[in-house]
Amino acid sequence: MKIWLARHGETDWNVRRLMQGTTDTDLNENGLAQAARLGEAMKDSGICRVYTSSLKRAACTAQIVADCLGVPCEVREGLHETGLGEWEGRVWADICKET
Repeated sequence: MKIWLARHGETDWNVRRLMQGTTDTDLNENGLAQAARLGEAMKDSGICRVYTSSLKRAACTAQIVADCLGVPCEVREGLHETGLGEWEGRVWADICKET
């Protein structure tokens, strides 16, 4: 068995270098295009199922890939992102300066 791991497509928070954690952000236009390119690139991979967290950015990426592959996409709560508490919504570089 092979397991492939992929990160979600880009969000506006990624562009702004904000920590997301469990904050439920959407993919931006570039992120949607990235997901479609990933799906196309994986067409000959033999993947038979896609699993995702329930966060919109991950679920949207996963569903686009699954649709490209013609396979089921299943939400798994155990794949949820780690909560980052007061760091969520803050710029990564600013957090690094404080620690």
